[in-house]
Amino acid sequence: MNNSKFSFRISVIFLTLLLSVSFAQETDISKPLRNIDEGKSDLAVEELSKLKNKSPDDPSVIYLDALLTPDAKEAVIKYKLIADNHADSKYADAANYQIYSYYYAVGNYTLAKKQFEKLKTNYPGSLYIKKIEAKTIETNADDLANNKTFELKERKESNKQLQVKENSEFTVQTGAFLVKGNAEKLLKLLKEKRIKAEIIEKKVGGSNFFVVNAGKCKTLEEAEYLSEYIKRTIKVEGRIVSLN
Repeated sequence: MNNSKFSFRISVIFLTLLLSVSFAQETDISKPLRNIDEGKSDLAVEELSKLKNKSPDDPSVIYLDALLTPDAKEAVIKYKLIADNHADSKYADAANYQIYSYYYAVGNYTLAKKQFEKLKTNYPGSLYIKKIEAKTIETNADDLANNKTFELKERKESNKQLQVKENSEFTVQTGAFLVKGNAEKLLKLLKEKRIKAEIIEKKVGGSNFFVVNAGKCKTLEEAEYLSEYIKRTIKVEGRIVSLN
């Protein structure tokens, strides 16, 4: 596995390692965490395979698995397993932080804000709180509260060629990845269907997210049609977001 696939910064791994000194009942993953820190992700993956065979339901193992999952959306599912079912895990606050980072990266600031509040309420002594507070948040509180997302509506299938307009107000977010190569694969699929798309790199905390946005639509109706077209042709569930 290419070490460059994992873009977690040293600071995140370091904070995680600091939390490894207690909770002896959980599996010790300090060694694979150090491997990630040192750019030896292939060794971490090998260790993960052994740990999953031995203790697949251990929250520490689940956390390591999430760290090594290149698809951010899939990784968040694993982080949520820890946050929801293992709130007392030594990695619970780290998992909540990673969930926050994902929501912030994909532009869902409302959920990001809720996740941050959850982190502060449940883990007031967490080092990740200071990490978030230390980062300059360019979006003000009103923007966080008023961020608009839209539920997808069913539409009748149409055989007419899809037209994507310029200078528009909505886009369809089709994926968020920790590995740029995976984002590029999705971008290629979209372009093969003649859908204009782009990769937006967002740095949140210790992670780099590569978000794939498809199309620019002037109306919500056009965005809904585009989202359904993407779902139908390449089997990807999109999320409509406002560009304003």
